[in-house]
Amino acid sequence: MNFFFSFLIILTLLSLLQSKVTVLDKGNFKEIIEDRAVTLVKFYAPWCTHCKALAPIFEEASDKIEELGLDALFADVDATAETELAQEYEIRGYPTVIAFKKGVMYENYPGARTVEALISYVQALLLPPIFKIEELEKAKQFSKQFPISLIVFNENDDDEYFAELETMVEKKEFKKMKCAYIQDKEIAKEMGLEKLPGAILYRNLDSHTEKFEGDAIKDLKKFALENQLPLFEELSAQNYQEYMSSSTPLILNFIDPETKEQSLDLVAKIAAEFKSKLLFVWIDGKQMRQYANNFAIQSFPAMVIFDKIKEKRYYKLDPSEEEINEESYRTFLQNFLDKKLSYAVKSEPIPEKNDGPVKTVVYKNWDEIVLDKSKDVMLKIYADYCGHCKKMAPAYLELGEKLAEVETLTIAEIEGAKNDVGDNVDLQGFPTVLMFPADNKENPIVYSGDRSFEDMLKFVQENVHFKFELKGEKKEL
Repeated sequence: MNFFFSFLIILTLLSLLQSKVTVLDKGNFKEIIEDRAVTLVKFYAPWCTHCKALAPIFEEASDKIEELGLDALFADVDATAETELAQEYEIRGYPTVIAFKKGVMYENYPGARTVEALISYVQALLLPPIFKIEELEKAKQFSKQFPISLIVFNENDDDEYFAELETMVEKKEFKKMKCAYIQDKEIAKEMGLEKLPGAILYRNLDSHTEKFEGDAIKDLKKFALENQLPLFEELSAQNYQEYMSSSTPLILNFIDPETKEQSLDLVAKIAAEFKSKLLFVWIDGKQMRQYANNFAIQSFPAMVIFDKIKEKRYYKLDPSEEEINEESYRTFLQNFLDKKLSYAVKSEPIPEKNDGPVKTVVYKNWDEIVLDKSKDVMLKIYADYCGHCKKMAPAYLELGEKLAEVETLTIAEIEGAKNDVGDNVDLQGFPTVLMFPADNKENPIVYSGDRSFEDMLKFVQENVHFKFELKGEKKEL
């Protein structure tokens, strides 16, 4: 055997033995993650620079977790080789770190890519879901110790009820809430709860307390979900995902900083009325003007109800269309709950002339042009501010001019920052180029070639439903 080759093999084996990060594949994945209380799985690609940067951090955190003797595991999956696992867990970028609790997917890791953050995150996941408390002072301490604390009071020593409660609080929607269980009715009275069974939720972020009576887990869950978030707060990078992942409709309140106090007073009053049905956040409209532009809002205050299921759809109360006051705001929200509102539409005016080689699409003429089943439609979605869009514009115009005489084909474009697009378009950035074949408008084909005239022409010829010949082309025999 080649000694140099065998030396490399030994080095490789030693490095694998020294690493505390377990390598997973389809064959061992479920067996290994089910064996630990918590598993952090890093899906990576060998060529990814961010993955390479995270690797030593992930390994160091893994080593320290093992030193601490915690029931947790750090593991790697090469997503480019284990494509079935990558598809199963919807891996869309690298690296993606997913937390599993007892073999069940919990959430994508939301923290910083540091050793300290990874260790703190794992330690938090390993905390008992419920603390049993038997002393008044410890109960008082617990109520103030966390941002959100739920203390459940029940005299009965019911294992089945306790197991149901444990299952409830382990759900990821309660990850910021810590739960305690108390059976002593005297402690309950001292804490302010006269009737058992029941619960008290302490929201320490805004010094708010809510009480619950009863022992039905379904009702307790509803109570906790409705009350764990503040009445309303500023939307930020830290709480954005929490609000977006909630199933409760979200009201975005865009505020003018010059009239902030008046606007927030209005929001607070209305939020108190609708708190069991809606979530409320506020946004500095001037500071976040670009975000407001997504909803075609130009002046403030303004209110938007964001449909988190149909992400591109929303309802709005716009001061350019209606005066914003207590009555109009209340009516707007009640009409939403009564299903009397129509989605807002973001669209530029339909152009008076539209006879150039590249047709102009706006949302108001989307169906007329893009969904025309008598024609294949090549559509460029761009933004005026996008540098890449400007660079490809000459080649796209040339494409339109070259194919202008093909009667079964339309070359078109839409300004995506100023117009909504169809529900079947997954717009990830600008420019996005799509082919809508005449026989399959519901499933547009994404163009992924370079932004040259030649490549785009080839894409058109390969993907149109109605085949055509260009002048000067000869049919193959």
